Amino acid sequence: MVFTEILTGKIWNAELESRAVKYNLILSPKNVKVAYRLAATDVPDSLKNLIAESGLTGGTFADWKEETYNTIPDTSFNYIHRYLADYTWKGQPYLLKWSSAVRGQRIGYDISMLPGISNFTTLESGDLPDAIPQYLQRKGLQFSWANVLTDARDSKLYQVYIRVDRAYYPLFFNGDGQLIAGSDQPLWINDTRDYPENITAFISKANVNNDFGFQGKIDRLVANEMDGIKSYHLTVNEVNEMPEKLQSWIIVFDANAKPLFRNYVSTVF
Repeated sequence: MVFTEILTGKIWNAELESRAVKYNLILSPKNVKVAYRLAATDVPDSLKNLIAESGLTGGTFADWKEETYNTIPDTSFNYIHRYLADYTWKGQPYLLKWSSAVRGQRIGYDISMLPGISNFTTLESGDLPDAIPQYLQRKGLQFSWANVLTDARDSKLYQVYIRVDRAYYPLFFNGDGQLIAGSDQPLWINDTRDYPENITAFISKANVNNDFGFQGKIDRLVANEMDGIKSYHLTVNEVNEMPEKLQSWIIVFDANAKPLFRNYVSTVF
């Protein structure tokens, strides 16, 4: 068994072998957060076909593994399988997650792609750097859950969801536990004439350079400001989206339209 520390004194990555089967786990002193069985190197044809028809075509897979346990049950759909793989796309490392689920009488598929090489979700604020729960306590904010992302340089990004009434909003913190984006009072910008010019310029340039893998259009833009820190939460959908196949990029920008976070999501019915 090999342990690698992810968060000092809080979270570890563990690799172990049992009965000739290799496993990868992320755990705290209290519990296992998520566990994977290291799978064969062959990528299922169904996933290859989905990728070929999506904006993510052309990347390369590595470290293929099947999720066998997650401390956070997903009750949205009746998932059959969940897989995770390293996916290098347009020269950048991502974590690609593929899930299959029963939806009515059909099998549906979800694909998500996050930047970095490691990600886990926690329901416990104690799994985060002390500065983050202390900040939430000072602001009187209710913690719900958090995603912890690690990139190839071991830099951390914390996506922390807070609950306000019946809604959930993400706050983003850097590796030092400092707020860099988000708000507990987001403002939806519905009029395209009110979009910041540097945001629309970013979308235009991305479409010209095929940075999204598809022609994108702004579906939703949210402005945030908290403690004087301004940011934008943007959803970009495919121009020619279809009800049976949806793909989007979710991008968080700082006040100068510099991307802080990018997440690809796709659903195929």
